[in-house]
Amino acid sequence: MLTQAPAGSPTEWVLDSGASSHLTSDATNMLQPIPYQGANSISIANGSTLPINSFGDGLLPLPPSNCKLYLHNLLHVPSLSHNLLSIHKLTTDNNCSISFDALGFQITDLQDNQIILHGRSRDGLYLLSANTSKAPNHAL
Repeated sequence: MLTQAPAGSPTEWVLDSGASSHLTSDATNMLQPIPYQGANSISIANGSTLPINSFGDGLLPLPPSNCKLYLHNLLHVPSLSHNLLSIHKLTTDNNCSISFDALGFQITDLQDNQIILHGRSRDGLYLLSANTSKAPNHAL
């Protein structure tokens, strides 16, 4: 559960089991943003709502490789303090699984059962960022 906090890195993403959509504060994370015309907004932990500016698809690079995770229907919410990845949408759209423990997480490609990414937890959050290590030579 997130509250308004100092902004995280624009390249850092929080894995969120409660998120129903992928959310970003940075429109450059989207391939071709489409202005959002609807009345929906995003509710955050403190009960306030934040407006959706645009939506579209995104590709999340897994540094330092050429692997990318597909982000379908990514929502641009400029006032977010963190980028959020919906675990359900991420695993569905990329045919992968994610396992967690106290120290971090790993993402596994379900097609060949190869681990494609290891990440660590920090301050109780599971973060996918430029500091995340990648399993060698695997593309999703």
